[in-house]
Amino acid sequence: IRARSLAAAAALVLLAAACGESPTAGVPGESETPAPTPPAPSVEKPFYAGAYLGDAGTKPETVEGAIRAFAAMTGKQPAFVKSYHTLDCDFSATGWCGKVVRKIAGTGSTNYVALDPRWAGAPATGLLDAVNAGQADAALARVARGLASVPGTVLVEPAWEMNGDWAYRWQGVENGGAAAPAKFRDAWRRIVSAF
Repeated sequence: IRARSLAAAAALVLLAAACGESPTAGVPGESETPAPTPPAPSVEKPFYAGAYLGDAGTKPETVEGAIRAFAAMTGKQPAFVKSYHTLDCDFSATGWCGKVVRKIAGTGSTNYVALDPRWAGAPATGLLDAVNAGQADAALARVARGLASVPGTVLVEPAWEMNGDWAYRWQGVENGGAAAPAKFRDAWRRIVSAF
């Protein structure tokens, strides 16, 4: 009996020692206390949704109504309203493009201007080279001044979808393929610097 008791006691000691190295004991070097749960944020992060209202809805005479119709349909006015413009657009208070962006601003939505970097007289090929050579500088300065006079924030997206292949003159396939990313980067920086 005594031998059995000693064997049972030894087995318990070995079992206890083995449990100390079991996967449930944790990974060496890690704290055995569970990590504290981070506190819930005290302020909710805002979520902004935007809309492109279509060509018919993005005109000086229709954009306010299109924004109201969107709000009625979704239950919320779009935080951003996207419109597409070239460098030839007149963003002054009396210009067609200027009227569009001012009407959008007047509704309380933020303008999101997709800026097509073409202008009258821009080359049919090598657009990025032309932008990088300064050929668009005057048009960029005019657009920047016009947009700066629009009330509120104006977000500008120069040369959208640059990595596509659907015949936008600023896309890689239209600007030398493998060399295009560097050309696009330089053109993008030039546009941002102009603004």
